[in-house]
Amino acid sequence: MAQRARLRGRAAIFTIGALVVAGGLLGSPTVTVPAAAGTASAAPVFVNTQAVVVASARTPSERGYWLAFADGTVVAFGDARNRGSVVARAMRAPIVAMAATATGSGYSVIDARGRIFTFGDAHSYGSTAAIHLVAPIVAMALTPSAKGYWFVAADGGVFAFGDARYYGSTFGARLSAPIVAIAASPDGRGYWLAGRDGGVFTFGSAVGHGSAWGKLGGAYLTALTPTANGYFATSSAGRVIGFGDAGSVGDAAGLGASGGIRSMISSATGRGYLLVSGRGAVLPYGDAVWHGTVVRRREVAAGPPHVDFFGDSLVSQAHNFTLFASMNAGLQATVADYPGSALCDFLPGIAQSARSHPSTTVMAFSGNRHSPCINGATLSNAAVLANYRSATTIATALLDAEGTIPVFALGPPFRGEAPATNANEVYTGFRAAWPGYALTYDAGALLAGPNRSWVKTLNCLSFEGRAQGCVAGKITVRAGDTVHFCPGALVDPSDWRSGCRLWSSGAWRYAAGLVRAAELGLR
Repeated sequence: MAQRARLRGRAAIFTIGALVVAGGLLGSPTVTVPAAAGTASAAPVFVNTQAVVVASARTPSERGYWLAFADGTVVAFGDARNRGSVVARAMRAPIVAMAATATGSGYSVIDARGRIFTFGDAHSYGSTAAIHLVAPIVAMALTPSAKGYWFVAADGGVFAFGDARYYGSTFGARLSAPIVAIAASPDGRGYWLAGRDGGVFTFGSAVGHGSAWGKLGGAYLTALTPTANGYFATSSAGRVIGFGDAGSVGDAAGLGASGGIRSMISSATGRGYLLVSGRGAVLPYGDAVWHGTVVRRREVAAGPPHVDFFGDSLVSQAHNFTLFASMNAGLQATVADYPGSALCDFLPGIAQSARSHPSTTVMAFSGNRHSPCINGATLSNAAVLANYRSATTIATALLDAEGTIPVFALGPPFRGEAPATNANEVYTGFRAAWPGYALTYDAGALLAGPNRSWVKTLNCLSFEGRAQGCVAGKITVRAGDTVHFCPGALVDPSDWRSGCRLWSSGAWRYAAGLVRAAELGLR
């Protein structure tokens, strides 16, 4: 469990020599972002609605998707085109479901009264708007031809339209929980209904592969997504349970995504999916392809900006300096770090950070591979970096959906490394492919030699003298292990945040870089 430390207040009224961050003695390092080959760039999709996401649909190409909000707002990503949203004054009930046409050139959304709104080449084949419903409509499913659909109500009543056929319902049955989802069988000759408690009911040709009843851990079911010979059950807490040929490839359980997980978009192979939170954060797993997430604009709060820092052992050794430099820069700072950790270890903490709406969040993980969430002892470098790419996308989505600017701080060079052996290329590649979703800042450049090479010593800072270890104008910035900063032991070897026993110019410079990264996120 990562420990958290807080330092609040106005700009510091004390200094140590010449303040690096405020005085600008280290300059302003920049990073050249390489192009990501084969990846199309996309601008962020900003939304103003505070309504929750209730449904999603992907395009036939799997190169895009739509999200629908309860207030009728529809947003599009990738090759999905926004064909329109429901005008607020036309709504008499909240939107509850959506479905895309077979061509991907249109979609339908329905409200809780069963009124259908069509856009693009979508067609209406009927609705329940004129029917007195015993319970509200909660979900819809298309037939394979997309020339018909089913609605299901919370009491299990099923309504068929177009070429959809009625195969039965749970209306009148004694349900332990209301129905929340319907999914069509692959041949269109049946369907599954799913209850809020995870219970699954089969009708027509739909085959039962199991139920999530009693397996949701106090959460409730929000989506049932079919595969070729099975289905995924998704809970509000982000847990994904596979049945039949559907195998879980990871989930958001324990993440605490704001608004809960409300929808799933499965890949055509069934070996991946996107989980969508109520706030519109799109989280990728397996082979599902990410095409963007909802971005909200930052709300400027009264008082000093609040910054959350997350990192590994390099941040641990710079922990106290980061707090001090933040205070001197007029920032309220929270620093969470743990030696040997990776970005994926801190995703629950980053989700918590997003919910607290800091001004910006800085993440500094250099590429550890033996952390609990990776266990990369037998993994290739490519597999480890794939984990970092996934975690980078998830962290970005969680923060963007809450209006917090994510900043990924690049780590310092390591001795003898190849460019593909640390996480820096992940962060710069992500920013190149998805400009505007996240920022990068080369905090590690402050400890680098020419051409960003590894060096053991650098020129002394103006306030560093013999007492700090400056000899003939040079001072040690990297430890004997060539990775860390402390020139000797920690003050307390049992406490990684206790600081270096001797002055560490490397830790000081890295802290300065982290705070500069935060300042970039505040612009």
